[in-house]
Amino acid sequence: MTCALRIAAATLLAGSFLALSACNTIQGIGRDVTRTGEVLEDLTTDASDVIETAPEVQPAP
Repeated sequence: MTCALRIAAATLLAGSFLALSACNTIQGIGRDVTRTGEVLEDLTTDASDVIETAPEVQPAP
């Protein structure tokens, strides 16, 4: 095997490892974004419930 072929094979192998690890990273980011959205939805639902049950405030005379 020539030196250039070895370098090309090593580069291809390293690129494959990077591509595979990027897939896992992107999946992890997707899960984080989904969970963040769920938490924000829960917070806004809770805030909406509080606003609906709060007594009306009368303006000062």
